Amino acid sequence: MDPLAQHINERARQLTRDLLEPHTEVFKGAAELTASGSRALGIVNSELTRLALSCPQTEEKKAIIEGFSRALAQLEWNAEDAADLVRNLEKELKLHPVQSSQ
Repeated sequence: MDPLAQHINERARQLTRDLLEPHTEVFKGAAELTASGSRALGIVNSELTRLALSCPQTEEKKAIIEGFSRALAQLEWNAEDAADLVRNLEKELKLHPVQSSQ
């Protein structure tokens, strides 16, 4: 991953963690959103989509997806729910599924 893509990956991961962590509770080993969490998730999607608009290269958009995926893993999200969220973001960014190295 080139330095710009690495920076974008880190930014996507940080943004996701910063916005979702206060709204995430770990329950039986899997994270779930609190009542206000769905709004926070919408903000995360909007911000990541906005970040992607400034990224002309597919590799940079893939870095956003990977950063989002890694942040969800760090927040201990249920793998199935996280995969659904990642697929939705891929559709939003018009990318094919990305293999993430978590």
